Amino acid sequence: MPHDRKSPPHPQKDDFGARLLALKGSVPRGTLTDWNGQEGPARPRPSDGMLDEIAQTLGLTPLSDEARARLEPVLVAAMDTWRLEEEARAFLLRPHMLLGDATSFAVALSSPEGAERVLRILGRLKHGIAV
Repeated sequence: MPHDRKSPPHPQKDDFGARLLALKGSVPRGTLTDWNGQEGPARPRPSDGMLDEIAQTLGLTPLSDEARARLEPVLVAAMDTWRLEEEARAFLLRPHMLLGDATSFAVALSSPEGAERVLRILGRLKHGIAV
């Protein structure tokens, strides 16, 4: 049965601020920036020692060159998605149910396929696709 009220085909620009505030904290900053349609600041890069700090937190130092090569793109994608180093670090160290409750860092470290799984999750988060 058709409804009588006509709704606008696209949300009004004024509604965006309210939606943005409602989502703040539950959606990665990179996604909010993309939804806003603004390019924003240059993509954040992880600090030089971030990879070593995370590995040290987990007692996994020293990392091999192969492990570093596998983890670098994951770290960059986490920073691009979350925008803040603390939030990216929290994502990498928090167990994730799509990874069998393992941490993203551990799964990415385990194999190239594991790194791809984490990159897919980060891509879905960044673009606002349900994970």
